[in-house]
Amino acid sequence: MSGTVVVGLDGSEPAALALAWAWDFARATGRTVRVLHSWRGSVAPVYAPLADLRREEREAARENAEAWLAAVVTADGSVPWRLEVVEGAPGPVLVAAAAAEEDCVLVIGTREHHGLGRVVHGSISHYVLSHVDCPVVAVPPPRPELVTVYPDPSELPLELPHIPRF
Repeated sequence: MSGTVVVGLDGSEPAALALAWAWDFARATGRTVRVLHSWRGSVAPVYAPLADLRREEREAARENAEAWLAAVVTADGSVPWRLEVVEGAPGPVLVAAAAAEEDCVLVIGTREHHGLGRVVHGSISHYVLSHVDCPVVAVPPPRPELVTVYPDPSELPLELPHIPRF
């Protein structure tokens, strides 16, 4: 099979889980992984002498993305891949990258935003699902709560609740 797996990377645990899932999926299906890190500069691009500061931000963003990638996967040649560092908002960058690919699966990590956090930070996964035309895999965060394991009911004595008789 051919095609591309597009995955966003921002240094977070959900993004790392999404990258690991995308890497395994690409290995299993013979696809190429296109890792995208989007960044937003803190320096306005309106004044020419500030171009050097923007270049430093861009280089720092690439160094961060390379470190995050190396922390999650081992590029041993079993999966063809490329890393792109793009300036812009993550949602539109991911949607544009997916639209540019002919046979694409987009993989994103999800976070749990509640209340004001969702309003302030927005939801990249919601944006992507609302704007993209390819299959999307949303990798959820791990669940921190403990799982309660109940004993096998066949091993317990049968206890009926007291039912009053009239």
